[in-house]
Amino acid sequence: MTVNPIAATLLAALLIGEPITPNLLIGLVAVFAGIWIATSQPKPA
Repeated sequence: MTVNPIAATLLAALLIGEPITPNLLIGLVAVFAGIWIATSQPKPA
């Protein structure tokens, strides 16, 4: 699993004062869901 979205969010908040909004958190969840779907192995049938 990649941590780039978390790192980018934290660095943006710390370095340039980017606000962490509910929409941003929802977007992060969506990104992680996509990463999880793309990298998970299908169960054998």
